[in-house]
Amino acid sequence: MVRGVWSSRMSLLFLVSFMPLKNITHLIMIKTQTPTQVRTALDNQWERLRFGKMIERVVPFLPLTPTHISKVVRLKLNQLSESLKGRLWKKFTFSDEIPTYLSLRTFIQYEMHSHSTDTSRKHIYAKYGARSVIVGGPISLLKTLLSRQVQFRSTLKDLPVIDTHVKLEWVSHLSPTMFERHSSSNNDEDDGPLQLSICKISEASDCTVLWRGILDD
Repeated sequence: MVRGVWSSRMSLLFLVSFMPLKNITHLIMIKTQTPTQVRTALDNQWERLRFGKMIERVVPFLPLTPTHISKVVRLKLNQLSESLKGRLWKKFTFSDEIPTYLSLRTFIQYEMHSHSTDTSRKHIYAKYGARSVIVGGPISLLKTLLSRQVQFRSTLKDLPVIDTHVKLEWVSHLSPTMFERHSSSNNDEDDGPLQLSICKISEASDCTVLWRGILDD
């Protein structure tokens, strides 16, 4: 046990606050976010403690936009690739359009917020944040698809995992956002925009298509 006198001058106190989305959104939309406004918001939340005057610096964890969600999806796809490496595949790749597609309203619930005085200023945020990517979201759906199509493949039993390259590709001529608008009205792409295929590492040009369609539950 270390004995001695400790000075609080060199101490940092990290305080985490979960502010309601409407409150933090209001602060985001204010053009000039002064320290006074932030302290007032904190005082309103901790009415009895009055911590606002003690706060030196605020680091807000802002709500996630579709662009942020797309980056989270890409991160989770890379983690999925590593976590199942050696079990389902030697290599797992996906085309650049996949994270954008998996972050659309089809899979993620978003909310639109408008400025109280300037309705032309709108912001779109993921209602449940990054957890909606995993919990009942696109990554969960993708895991189910992979387990069904890759793990239980019947035509390629002779292909060992060490030689397996699994590819998730975007095969539509439309961009993901264009496909979303197109498919909601009149979709003539019966097979869907996604294709899951499996190849030998040494023969990537000769792939067997396991599945083609639209990822859903």
